[in-house]
Amino acid sequence: MKRMRELFFYLLFGGLTTLVNFIVYSLTVRALGITGANAVAWVAAVLFAFFTNRVWVFQNREKRLLPQLVTFVGGRAFSGVLEIFLPALLVEWGMDQTAFDIPGFWAKATVSILVVVLNYFFGKYIVFKNKS
Repeated sequence: MKRMRELFFYLLFGGLTTLVNFIVYSLTVRALGITGANAVAWVAAVLFAFFTNRVWVFQNREKRLLPQLVTFVGGRAFSGVLEIFLPALLVEWGMDQTAFDIPGFWAKATVSILVVVLNYFFGKYIVFKNKS
């Protein structure tokens, strides 16, 4: 039952994190380009994800917040590199269709799915792992 609850909340907050990412990306892509908009969207999403994962998904009670935040950001930095540069690469490879009048939308959506899966495993088994 705990695992189902965890997966439900991870998917819920992962979806909300992705929504935060897409909203920030959509608001900034014309001014910053694909790579710049992805960088800004990533920072906003990482901060949102850290607090929602810590409090609601993995219900972590660790008192030392800073070490967890640093580890979390490190893991997200790895997936963030994918999030920032892989959509532009996919656009160059021909996945350049526009949706909702947003350039590179489908490339970004594809990468986002990969990133959500990677981040779950990193959060569960490294950042917020059960120490018992």
